[in-house]
Amino acid sequence: MIGGRRGLTVVLCVAGLGVAGCGSAAPDERYAEGWDAVCQDVRGGLQQFRTDLVTAARAAPDAGEDAAEQSVPAADAADVLERPAQRLERSLRAPLEAARELEPPERWRTWHAGAVERFATQVDVVRAGVQRVSAGDAEALSALAIGGFGPASIAAPQELRDQTPTCVALR
Repeated sequence: MIGGRRGLTVVLCVAGLGVAGCGSAAPDERYAEGWDAVCQDVRGGLQQFRTDLVTAARAAPDAGEDAAEQSVPAADAADVLERPAQRLERSLRAPLEAARELEPPERWRTWHAGAVERFATQVDVVRAGVQRVSAGDAEALSALAIGGFGPASIAAPQELRDQTPTCVALR
């Protein structure tokens, strides 16, 4: 026989009635954890993009010191940027879908809808930048920047920002 308050909690946990302390996170916590995972994936994509750029730049043919005085043609720079840019754009698709699938608590639903829409717009800007880079426009690199999104945005609810350290670190 299970007795006392602890016994009742164990019985309720086993019955699946979601008592605090059973190991299941509250909806706010699950939502924040979901955003933090989205931000972790975006951060990983951005880190990989930086690594890819450095690797591509090192692998690019170097004409020697005589060429250092000349500027690199934009088309050559775009060739170096194309694959890393495409990889960045692909790496943002899954986090965007994950953000769309999050189920926000009622009090954050309006904010969530706007945050996902803004994130989708940022991904569209990156996609357009990738197309420009692929067409030879090296100056489109600035379009590949991801600013504060989701809980990293200063427009996010403070309580949510407090629960999403990975997102806040992306600012």
